[in-house]
Amino acid sequence: METLAREFRMAMNEPAALQVGNIDEKVMPKQGWAALKRAAREVPAEEVKRRATRFWPLIAAATLVFAFPLYVLALATALTVAECVVIAWALGYARLSRMVVAQFRDIQAKDPHHAEVLRQRAIRIAGLIGWVISLLPTGWTRGLYLPDFEEPEEEPKVFALDPFARLEPMA
Repeated sequence: METLAREFRMAMNEPAALQVGNIDEKVMPKQGWAALKRAAREVPAEEVKRRATRFWPLIAAATLVFAFPLYVLALATALTVAECVVIAWALGYARLSRMVVAQFRDIQAKDPHHAEVLRQRAIRIAGLIGWVISLLPTGWTRGLYLPDFEEPEEEPKVFALDPFARLEPMA
């Protein structure tokens, strides 16, 4: 087989081997085609099959190296989200909110700087979640409200007035 390949290469390297057929195309000499055909015929079917499947172990290894960590990361993320949902469902919104606020107050009493860092991080995460929600269709996010971690601003003067004060003289 190596002799056929060498014969084909020699036929291709001969300057007289390439003949100009048309202006734009070059035609391979007959001995070049013959050498190529002979080389192709003499390759056993098992060799062709072996060459075709030679890269499957490499592809499988690359898949394991690159895809498996992504699979583990996706699985860990899904399990974490599922745990959070189960805990929130089991405890209820009011109890969970009281627990989070009590924990934050404890941190604030022990280390005010750390509590402020946590609050700023919560503001950034809520902003990121709000941005992602703004990309979703409104039908999917209707009725979804995020917590507000910002410092309360001064209430407008309108809120200082009691809206039911004007009804008291009628009673």
